[in-house]
Amino acid sequence: MRSLPQIFMRPGGAVLILALSILSACNDKITVTAPVIDPGGGPSATTVDVLFCAGDGAPAWVAFQDGDGAWTPTTPVIDGHHAIYRHSFATNRGGMAVGQRFSVGLTSLNVSYGTPTELSGFGNTFLGDCGESAPKALVGTIAGLDDDHVATISGGFSNAFIFPGDHSFVLSDLLDGPQTILATLTNRANDLPILDKLIVRRTPSLPDSAAIPVLDFGSEEAFAPAVANVTIDGLAPEGAQTLTKLITANSQNIISFLSNSATAVTRSYNALPESRLAPTDLQQLIVSGHTTAELTIRSATVYFRTPVDLTIALGPAAASPTISVSSRAPALLLRSVIPPQTVYDRFASMVYQQVNTLVSVGMTAQYASLSNRGFDLSIPDFSGVAGFDPQWALRANVTGGIFWTETRIGGTLGFGPSAVPTSGAFSRSATRNGTFTP
Repeated sequence: MRSLPQIFMRPGGAVLILALSILSACNDKITVTAPVIDPGGGPSATTVDVLFCAGDGAPAWVAFQDGDGAWTPTTPVIDGHHAIYRHSFATNRGGMAVGQRFSVGLTSLNVSYGTPTELSGFGNTFLGDCGESAPKALVGTIAGLDDDHVATISGGFSNAFIFPGDHSFVLSDLLDGPQTILATLTNRANDLPILDKLIVRRTPSLPDSAAIPVLDFGSEEAFAPAVANVTIDGLAPEGAQTLTKLITANSQNIISFLSNSATAVTRSYNALPESRLAPTDLQQLIVSGHTTAELTIRSATVYFRTPVDLTIALGPAAASPTISVSSRAPALLLRSVIPPQTVYDRFASMVYQQVNTLVSVGMTAQYASLSNRGFDLSIPDFSGVAGFDPQWALRANVTGGIFWTETRIGGTLGFGPSAVPTSGAFSRSATRNGTFTP
């Protein structure tokens, strides 16, 4: 199943929105620096194209706001795999609102504030979401395992498949086209899991359910991982986990989530030798602090090609937001004021969950500075905007609290699933979760 754009959620409540916050903190992107335009308007204008996947991936409703003006809905222009939403801004800041309906009964409303050029990054042209063809599968077998080995096979944008005893596998939900398949072999030494060997197999486009040659860890195709050290600044007593990924043009595969100690300030990490990478491949090292009693998570990530000893600094816990009710009719409108934190100098957002309704408000640091209001995140009143579905809004007549997730992002990486990372880019992020009773 392809991911849901903007806000991804499955039934199950607070635990899953917490998982969303972890994933969003780890899924860092490059941002684009926006030009500053005369807020007085005049003949100058910036026209922005925001691209989404066409078809099932296209939003049900999109509206733009120029400065503090009225919200204006827009219809897309379809261009191949993409639905293009276009708007011209006369000021140097604006907003974009996206409404979605999903077949599982969920709805989402995502409101983003930024400079005009920044708003273009809040679309979604992620390859894993924009494929037009039906998902494909590949089948195969693995060899070269002993009884105490565990192998994982991954491909495309799907999760790894773990086979402690079965040597056959099926890779499903693959997009049409060439594939990058990553196989890993793990054993145990001194009761600790150790990544032993890897195989990277790059295949041409194959038909659905095609069988690929055996992945043999005893063959010359298998190789040892590169091992380097990472030193973590700001490590709290609860510790942190490390994760490495291989990022290619057609896949995001987990290399290793093994760590010799969750509380060690300096620990080893596994990666691919640079000689095993294609010219456009990158590797990603993610350090994620454990969830604390206050449901806070701190993460940092860096992209690289050559595995070397690194120092990664975790930022402080996200400062608590001040949440209040702006209005109860015709919809429940919430306002969250988030204190500034220098290390998180890119983006701040709040996601609210009420039963099957998700509402998100996010703001770039540049918008917060231009508006002279800081990170003041208020849900707008869309009741008078054409095409808006009241089901996308929070409701005052629903009993119980509203689960919220605050996310802060800083560093040289920004936001948006369509951005392309570069070697050396990094980010720090923090999330905080809680419940608000209106």
